[in-house]
Parts: sequence; structure tokens; C-alpha cells
Amino acid sequence: MLTRPFIIGVAGSSGAGKGFITDKIIAHYGIENCEVISFDSYYFTRTEPMELRKLLNFDKSDMLDTPLLVQNIKDLKASQSIACPNYDFTTHARTSKTTTVPPKPIIIVEGIFTLYAPELAEELDLKIFVETDQKICRQRRLDRDVKERGREPEDAARQFDTQVVKADEDFVRPSAKKAHVTIKNNSSDHTVDITEAIQKIDFLRSQVPIVAAYAAGNPAVKFVALRSSGEIAAGSSPAPQQENLFNASY
Repeated sequence: MLTRPFIIGVAGSSGAGKGFITDKIIAHYGIENCEVISFDSYYFTRTEPMELRKLLNFDKSDMLDTPLLVQNIKDLKASQSIACPNYDFTTHARTSKTTTVPPKPIIIVEGIFTLYAPELAEELDLKIFVETDQKICRQRRLDRDVKERGREPEDAARQFDTQVVKADEDFVRPSAKKAHVTIKNNSSDHTVDITEAIQKIDFLRSQVPIVAAYAAGNPAVKFVALRSSGEIAAGSSPAPQQENLFNASY
């Protein structure tokens, strides 16, 4: 059975380990079946002088182009590839290049505000929140900003303490109430169990509508079969109707 892409949202505080959970989901289903969209790629280009850009608060939802991301997800659901922006965090601007994202069976949208914006949350088939102690998040965030984004240690610390914490407490952590699955990620070795998330993905994917083009006999839309417990292989007999173990009207 061929269905439209299944959209998973992974949210959590900055430094919570959203990328780690995303990687575990991909490892389960296979990289050939998954694509990841980072909400961070959708920051608006800043045109202020560089010294002023460094002082801006980027931990606000209005710094992100949510309407573009929502439209991109709708296009993926319609089996269309999208042009995802590429953002340079050292200049706080999008580059001239984009990344083509095809409509693979599973699309994972990852970012701190993924569950916050109502119009974005509405497009998600499964919502995951990664819950991590703020002290652990702080250290992970500082390590990332210095090593990967070229920030000075004192600037990274100032930003976290004066901007990230407020956004986290006011917007990010409260959005956890929208989640279908909450995953705790406080261990130093990232030992977490994502069994519940996998079970819900498998079940809810069985409820996703068949792609219209496929239903009409259009051979142009093709996906690789998923390695999941509830998938029906092409040409096989349908499995018995699954018991509704989860509330599908999330």
C-alpha cells in the first residue's frame, strides 16, 4: 500500500537531543526511507550590520519563516519535492543554494518551535517532545555553538542565559502538552528507549490516506518499502485490521 509521506515533528529545548532521537528513528526505518527537515534552515535572512546581528534574539518563533515550512510540508504531502533553504549561522543569512528534499515515506521536522506554531503542528502526523534537564541542555548548546557555529564561548553563554532560557520556559517546554510521545533524554550516554514512538509511528502510518496518484494508477510516484512492523509489502494480502490502540484523533 502506498501512502503519502508520514510527517513526524520532533521538538524540545535547545540542546535536548532532538537530532539524536531523529537519528534513532532513521536507524530503525532506514535512511533510504527518511528525510529530515531542520526548522533552523528556515530562519529569515538578517540584513542588519553584522555587529547588530550578533545581538539579535534568534530564540523567537517570529525569526523563522513558518509559512514557508508549512507550504513545503503540504507540497511533500502532495508527493512533490521541495527546495529547502540553506542557512549560514555565522552570517545569519540564507545562502544562495537550496537542498532538494524528495517526498520519502517518512519526513522528520526537527526544531525547538516545531510544536509551538499551531499551523505547523496541524500538519504533523505524530508529535514527539524530547524532555531534558535545562542544565544538560545548556552545556550541549554551548558546546554546539562554539564547535559548529563559530561562536565565542562568552557570547554563547550570554545568549543562552539571557535569551534561550526565557524562550524555553515561555514557549518551548509548554508546547510539550501537544506531544503524542514524550521522550526523556537526560543520560550522559544518550541511552533512551524510543519503542513507544516506533509503535505509534507504525500504527498511525496505517491510517494515512493512499496517495491520490497511486490510487489512480499513476506509476510516477514510487517509494521504497519500509522496514516496519505494520507495513504491507507490494502484492501481499492485506493484514487484518489493527485494533485501535492509540487515540488517532490527536
